[in-house]
Amino acid sequence: MNKKKAAPQNGTTEFEHPKNNTLCAGPTVTGQLAQVLTILRQGPTSSVEFILEHNILRAQARILELRQKGFNITTHIQAHVLYRGHRYKSMATYVLGLPEWSAPSQPDSNTTTS
Repeated sequence: MNKKKAAPQNGTTEFEHPKNNTLCAGPTVTGQLAQVLTILRQGPTSSVEFILEHNILRAQARILELRQKGFNITTHIQAHVLYRGHRYKSMATYVLGLPEWSAPSQPDSNTTTS
């Protein structure tokens, strides 16, 4: 009798690498960090927009935490901005860069210390 082999798991053939490789995945974020990241994925967002439209009062702290996790977020400072009829001396605009997340660099295992 001929028995057939079961199909490979994870949607791969026996010659392919698994498609759900977690080594390249970004860190998991939850709560307000996830909310800020979702907003930034929609486009550049100012500090005032975070406060007035999304009720996130300390966006700069959440941005710092995302940067510490490896997310590529740049800040652009604008002077004398008129927003919804109010004039602001300065306003920060945050932009999620590409790639949005980069893995932390690994130390080279071939180097020696003296």
